[in-house]
Amino acid sequence: MSFAQRIFGFVLIAVSLADGLRAQPTTGVPEFPKSSRLQAIVDRAAATTLEQFKARSLTREQLAITLVDLRDPARPERASYRGDVLI
Repeated sequence: MSFAQRIFGFVLIAVSLADGLRAQPTTGVPEFPKSSRLQAIVDRAAATTLEQFKARSLTREQLAITLVDLRDPARPERASYRGDVLI
């Protein structure tokens, strides 16, 4: 088998796998308890980012943030800004 045939075969496999992944249903954001402490951090980060990139026309619809605190694996916490949006 030539090098080109192997590469072509690899590309076909990769495309097939990617199609299979796209076909899987999305579950969205894991349901970790929300944290007001983390939410304040995320809100500040979103506001700062939108302000900083206003001159480049960054809009709210172009930004999504999800922050998950896993320092205590038994009690993860989360916060988000448009975290329900799949990107």
